[in-house]
Amino acid sequence: PQLTVGGVIKEAWEKVKGIKGTVWAGSAIMYLIVIVIVAGGTMLLPSTDIEAETLTSYIPSALFQFLTQALYMIFMGGLLFMGIRRVAGDKVSWKMIFHGFSFTGKIIVVTILQSILITLGFILLILPGIYLTIGYAMAIPLIVDKNLSPWQALETSRKAIHKVWWRVAAIGLVTCLLFIVAMIPLGIGLIWVWPLALVVSGVVYHRLFSK
Repeated sequence: PQLTVGGVIKEAWEKVKGIKGTVWAGSAIMYLIVIVIVAGGTMLLPSTDIEAETLTSYIPSALFQFLTQALYMIFMGGLLFMGIRRVAGDKVSWKMIFHGFSFTGKIIVVTILQSILITLGFILLILPGIYLTIGYAMAIPLIVDKNLSPWQALETSRKAIHKVWWRVAAIGLVTCLLFIVAMIPLGIGLIWVWPLALVVSGVVYHRLFSK
């Protein structure tokens, strides 16, 4: 099917029905675990004496931040997998939130590579960074669904999106606008928009790679 903003949003809206509770259950577990780990880490990490600050004094904090960010991305892999399987017509379970842990190493590596390359892209006149931000959007979905290597996932995502970059960018922009609108009435709209965003990602993924 052709990749259009209206077509993707419409299909995602039709397929989000019935999985909102599942997505939110998985999301609640994710945030609960992350919050507990962050709270525990904050209490256990040694406090830094401002007068005796050195480069090494920041290492424990920086390492902890990296690990919590990595944990979040691993959980996101599970959430994105939910969207992929929903679009494929499979039954979706809240337990899929842990699916990304089977690819822990690959998700961490791809996240590091993605961050480095996008940052370099922004340093080089900004436009390459914007291009890669959109181009690498399907890297983690490719890992959790097709078990590609980190570099394979990045390049497979970029090459597929390159042909329809503006459309994928437009879909991403519309999804961001939906989030903004959903936040206005006390965030109530997020009940629908958060699961919708995951299914939108699943729809784009299937239209790019299911042939």
